[in-house]
Amino acid sequence: MFLSSLILAGVLNQSSLKGNLDALIKQESDSGTLIGIYACRPNGEELYNHFSNLRMVPASNQKILSSVLAFDQLGADFKFETKFWRDGDNVTIDAPGDLTITPRQLETAKDALGVSGKGMVYVRQKFRFDSGPSWEKDDLVFRYAPQITSLCVNRAQFDVTNDKGIPTVPQWSNIHLTHINSINPAESTFHLANRMVTIRGQIDPKTKTIASFSLPDPDRTAARFFGRTFIATKTVPNRSPDYTIYSPRFGQIAKMCLEPSDNLLAESFLFAGSGASTYAEATKILVERHTKAAGLPAGAIRPEDGSGMSRHNLVTPFALAQVLRHAYSQPYREDFLDALPASGEGTLGSRFDGLDVKAKTGSLDSVSCLSGFVWLSNGEPVVFSIMMNHFTSATSQARKLQDSIVRTIRDTLNEERLNNESANWCDPLEKGFSNPSNLGSDWHRIY
Repeated sequence: MFLSSLILAGVLNQSSLKGNLDALIKQESDSGTLIGIYACRPNGEELYNHFSNLRMVPASNQKILSSVLAFDQLGADFKFETKFWRDGDNVTIDAPGDLTITPRQLETAKDALGVSGKGMVYVRQKFRFDSGPSWEKDDLVFRYAPQITSLCVNRAQFDVTNDKGIPTVPQWSNIHLTHINSINPAESTFHLANRMVTIRGQIDPKTKTIASFSLPDPDRTAARFFGRTFIATKTVPNRSPDYTIYSPRFGQIAKMCLEPSDNLLAESFLFAGSGASTYAEATKILVERHTKAAGLPAGAIRPEDGSGMSRHNLVTPFALAQVLRHAYSQPYREDFLDALPASGEGTLGSRFDGLDVKAKTGSLDSVSCLSGFVWLSNGEPVVFSIMMNHFTSATSQARKLQDSIVRTIRDTLNEERLNNESANWCDPLEKGFSNPSNLGSDWHRIY
């Protein structure tokens, strides 16, 4: 028995998580890539640590911080209420930040209010920004970097679609479109200030969506459903609203954000969770609340926005893992886990086949991160955060390494558990049993 235990201990040491992961990341780390990794059990037991206190750019892993902040403050069942009042042909709107409102919902609201659409529209908004702080200006025309307004429609974006070879935009978008045909494949450009899309070239008849862009002034576009003149206001009528649009449950909105990695919704989570209306105040509150709730050391988080679009965001792998641990311990756990992309879903659509993984991706140029949960064969979850900055290889290679890290965590811990079970095996004769056949089918599993 003693010899068998020594042999098993040797196997266990050879396949330790630290040894396996150190070997796996060595080449990439030696080439100059910053790699920070932290893995632990939900109870806080550390399993692996490599530069986990190094502050790094998180990209869309920042959405973990903003979504957990909002879950903590609002709860999974919270619903935004966008309220409408009619005064003759004029409309007042109170917009607290439901960014899921669709064109059809606004059309229904207009019909219910019974206005002509020619009056004035007074709008009180919780927040309004032309862009997130330190967002790159070249991104602002694209659908993933829209203006951030607490009244909007269609998530502040619009599509250019193909209608039998003719490009079209939604009528409600108030976007102008020019098509210059040629024999070359179609290319699309968008001039944000002029609200003008220009398509040059021949449209592939198989293409349904030609391009997607951010919607200029999404608050004014939404208000145009009700009237021609937009007026910002700080007050609303002191009576019950004439019509209310209720958002989905926050748990559902979180899934709409985290699974496809929607930047606009993540920014709204920062303001909804903090209760603030400026980025300076919202990010200050985010740091204070996460530091207290997740037990973070000072300086573990330096947020700039809620989505991760800014390269000024900094966070440590340890901090992300602890915020995930905190979320796992809360009553909203199931809603939060459901909101994260699972293997084969959303931004994990082509990753982790055969693994039980729920995790948030994050990508910018030379930045790739992955933080979430992987479940072992016995159903036990492991919390992990993998952050990679300053790599020069293709992003696809960084993702392959992350996938290998997660698989190694799962496989090594599964193996260690089996080895530990085997190490506890003993011959019942050594325990003084003279006839093992009388002990039943489980006689060999005596601990």
